[in-house]
Amino acid sequence: MKKVLAILILCALFLPLSASDVHPLTQWKFHFGEANKAEQLDFDDSQWENVSVPHDWAITKPFDMRIDMQTVRVTEDGDKKPFLRTGRTGALPCFGIGWYRTHLAPIHTTTGQRIYVQFDGAMSLSKVYLNGHYVGGWPYGYTSFQVDVTDAWNPQGDNVLAIRLNNKEKSSRWYSGAGLYRNVRLVIKEPVSIAHWGLRIATPHISTKRATAVIQTRLENTQTQQPQHVTLETILCDSEGKEVTHHTAKTTLHGQKTLSQTLKVAHPALWSPSHPALYAIVSKVYVDHQLMDSSHTTFGFRSIVFDPLKGMLINGVPTEIKGVCRHHDLGPLGAAVNVQAIERQILLLKEMGCNAIRTSHNPASPELLSACDRLGMTVMEEAFDEWEMGKNDNGYHNYFKQWAKKDVEAMVNRDKNHPCIIMWSTGNEIREQGTELGGS
Repeated sequence: MKKVLAILILCALFLPLSASDVHPLTQWKFHFGEANKAEQLDFDDSQWENVSVPHDWAITKPFDMRIDMQTVRVTEDGDKKPFLRTGRTGALPCFGIGWYRTHLAPIHTTTGQRIYVQFDGAMSLSKVYLNGHYVGGWPYGYTSFQVDVTDAWNPQGDNVLAIRLNNKEKSSRWYSGAGLYRNVRLVIKEPVSIAHWGLRIATPHISTKRATAVIQTRLENTQTQQPQHVTLETILCDSEGKEVTHHTAKTTLHGQKTLSQTLKVAHPALWSPSHPALYAIVSKVYVDHQLMDSSHTTFGFRSIVFDPLKGMLINGVPTEIKGVCRHHDLGPLGAAVNVQAIERQILLLKEMGCNAIRTSHNPASPELLSACDRLGMTVMEEAFDEWEMGKNDNGYHNYFKQWAKKDVEAMVNRDKNHPCIIMWSTGNEIREQGTELGGS
């Protein structure tokens, strides 16, 4: 009875949760401009600005139409010759170098635990340091990523996390925002856990009478020299938080392994823009009856078919796409993620008859996609504005060959379970189109 009650409470929360120790990192010191040795543990940041993350360093600064002035020929606009263009990036000082530092309160860790810092987005060319040691980074400012800081972690005393960002001039055709404009968190995981973005939910059979969910869970044992006997409990909950069904699997885990479980639901509520019914998968990982990790993933039962005669069908119903192209910023609020502002935008779009968003021209924030799941807005998530042929001197074409595969994998792996996503876009008006590189 206690176990059943615990499951019901867990489902009813209907919020992301994990047995891992998760610490949102919201309070930081910020400095605009280069700062020599700012990554070092003993660097004096007492004169830096106190900011709350998500943070956009440019939105509160004065407008200046001289910012990002360029004489360029925009072929997509039909330009026959170069013209002076200004204000395309908001006439705000979003370009330049910025540093963030935060002192982490002492956190006790035990042998075998791994420590990560997860970024939902950092604009851009990020370099991450812990206690003066470089631990990773990512060039594309819109990609979510995590870095393993375990080897640089001081379990006995102060830990200082420092981030250097470099948002280069002539790198964007719209207001990119600047800084740690999406959420950041510290995650401490047990040696046996669910891998990062390690849950995949497929719904191969859907009808109003019965639906099937196939759950693939990638588990990892970072102490690979010690195989562990692992139990994976997977619970499917409805939108009211009540358990619908569950499945338990056992395995011996050495390194990484993916377990597949099939759950069936009678008379499912189907997800659509007019009826965005959500379910949740609660995953719980045990070693010798001790809870090691848990996760909570929302999803929906819905089918998407594109037919040359009938158009798009959602759950068999022809659905006309009435969409908009939405940049990631929030107008006068800037690029910093704000859930209420995102929800307000979606509700206004729905009020005017819109049922689809294209994320121009980059991966969205997790908050946008979650809101689209809840409120019933379909999404085409876009990856890039450039491939190898650039539109801006310092645009993504400088990183495409080395990073495009990694960026697309990160986007799809993070967002693959969102019912709102109906298609993926690999690029916007890429200049390779019509050539051998882009297809004819």
